This record gives sequence, C-alpha cells and structure tokens, in this order.
Amino acid sequence: MPFFTRCPYCRRGTDAPDSAMAENVKCQACLSWYTAIPEEPGQEGTAPPVDVRTQASVPAWAVPEPALAPTETAIATEPPPVVAPAPGPAFRVAENPEPSEEILDGKSGPVLIGVAACFLAAAALATASFQSTAAFARPLAGVGVLVGLVGALAAGAENLSRLAAPIGGTSVSGLALVVAWFLPSLLGPGYEASRVTSDYDPEAIRAIPLQLVSSGAEELGPGGYADASRSALHQGLVRVQITGATVAPVQVVDSKKRFTKQSFLAITVRVQHLGHGDRFRFVHWDTTGERPVPAASATTDGRKLIAANTGQDVPAGVTFGYDVFPGKSVDDQLLFEAPDAVGPVRVELPAEAWGGRGVLRFQIPSSMIVVQPGKKPR
Repeated sequence: MPFFTRCPYCRRGTDAPDSAMAENVKCQACLSWYTAIPEEPGQEGTAPPVDVRTQASVPAWAVPEPALAPTETAIATEPPPVVAPAPGPAFRVAENPEPSEEILDGKSGPVLIGVAACFLAAAALATASFQSTAAFARPLAGVGVLVGLVGALAAGAENLSRLAAPIGGTSVSGLALVVAWFLPSLLGPGYEASRVTSDYDPEAIRAIPLQLVSSGAEELGPGGYADASRSALHQGLVRVQITGATVAPVQVVDSKKRFTKQSFLAITVRVQHLGHGDRFRFVHWDTTGERPVPAASATTDGRKLIAANTGQDVPAGVTFGYDVFPGKSVDDQLLFEAPDAVGPVRVELPAEAWGGRGVLRFQIPSSMIVVQPGKKPR
C-alpha cells in the first residue's frame, strides 16, 4: 500500500508506492535524490541538515542571538486552519540498465568466429600429419579461411579492435592452405606421400613374360589373348598361368588308381598369390556353392568345346575351393571334350574365381598341347 515520505532537503512530502520502500527516489521539487522512508504526514521532523562548510565559514559574532519569547502566553481563540498538503510531485525509481544481448553478441561474435578459424587451421595441420587423414587438410584450411572472412565482415571496419581475431584466424588458415597446396614437404612425409598419385588399376589385366626377353614385357595378342607358352597374366594380387594341356584319359578320385575310358582335353591352371595383402578364396569355375562363378570356356578353330561330363567320377586334379595365402598357389584343372585336331586353343577364365572382375584370356599353341601316345584325337 502507498506510504507518505518526505524529502529531507526541501521537506516536500509526497505519497509513494509500496515498491519504492528503501529505494533511491528523486524529489520533483528540489531535484535531489534521497532514500524513501515512511513518515507521518503531520510530523515535520527535524530541520534539514545544515551545510557544515557554510556554518564553519560564518564567524561566531555574526550569528544573531535568538529572540526571547514573550513572558505571556497568548491563548488562541480559534484553532489554526488546516492546510491541505500540496500534491506531491511524481517520481520514478532509478534503475541501472543492463546491456542488451545484441550488444554482447556484437562484441563477442567476431572474436568467437576468429577463434573458430584458428581451430580449423590447427585441425588441418593435425590431419596432415597422418596419411590416412591427409585428404582433409586442404578442405579444413579452406573452410577456416571462409570462416575468418565472415568474422571480419561481421566485425565491420569501424571497430578495429574486433577485427584482430577474425583477421588472425584468416591468416593462419590461409597460411596452412598455401603450405598444404604448394609446399607439401613442410607437412611431413605422410602428407607428401598422400599426394602421390598412381595409375595403378587393381582390376587391370597385364601380361608378364615367363622368361626375360630383350623385348621387355609381353603384349596381349589380338582379342586380348596372351600366349600361354610365353607369359602369365596378372590382376591385382593374383598371377594366373596355364602350366600344361594334355589330350588323354583323366585320373579320377578312387581308392585305386583309375582313369576314364574317354580322352579329354585337360588344361592345368595355376593361381598364385603374389605375396602381399590378405588371403583370397579360390572357387572352381562353373560352381555356385560358396559364390557363383561363371564357367570357363575353350574354343579351337572357331568351335566352342563342350565341358567334359565325367558322370559320378570326380577328376583328381579339380580344386573346388581353396584359401590361397600370400606367397602360395593352387592348381586347378579344366576338362573339355577332346578336339578333332590338335590346334591352338583359346581359353577364357572369369576372374570371379578369386574374387576379381573381368576375364583372363589365354591362347594355348599347338606345341604346348601334349597328346598321349595311342590316344590321338579322332
């Protein structure tokens, strides 16, 4: 509820709201600030304080003597008129304004952006130390430059003190970007090695000579066929070579050494792990057990040879599945019907047998095909 308070300087009284209790208020009469405390409206209270400086400057002889009251007391016949107090002046409570969030953000925003740009530059240098993460060095430094420029634009050109952090972050990120782009050797061997590019294709098929020749590496013949008597084929970690071809009865798996009555064209294939990397699983062609592998094919004189059918007999040289470790190899055997005449045979081997892609093509010359005596082709 409102209470009555009085200015201690001019003694002007006024009504004040309950919220102004013990608060600093401004008197509208003498414009002085004082602490609002409740008083009774009829009490004048003590006299206003006297300025000590003024009192001290007045000599004692200049102070008039107080007038003596008359000895006789006058008796008032009428009560004094009641004077209504003048309406008090309006006043307000002084409040200390707090800085707005916009002002705080305007001061701290560019600084934080500059710190973020420096952090991105440090992250770029850290990732450049490792070959596995070196690819992120230049993108991080580039983002740091952009972030620093945004901070500089947000700070504005009027306040130079707020430009220090964004410009510093931009400079550090730009320096990291220049070093990563033009001076990779300064970032260590790991980053420099990550920038070395190679045209090596793990799925490419290359012919490798079986013997050193003056002409250098073997080249694939027409249609991409390699001479099986002179070269092997490489694909990634795998080397494939045709080690032999015979026309003869084939030995089958049995408790006794037993051969088929019919002669077949048996082609022996060696698949070798080159000695580095993980092992791979070899699966025989034209099988779908572990994973689907297309069938190998053979042609002679433009005629496709039919794959051999041994019935319930299992040829002894066939390998249906084998784990090939680094430096090891596995031999497999392909059986086809015996050709009518011994001539060049073209063989196509799908690379899915060892988990690769594509087809390896060999041409087996007539000189490489061995016909068992007494078992000449018809």
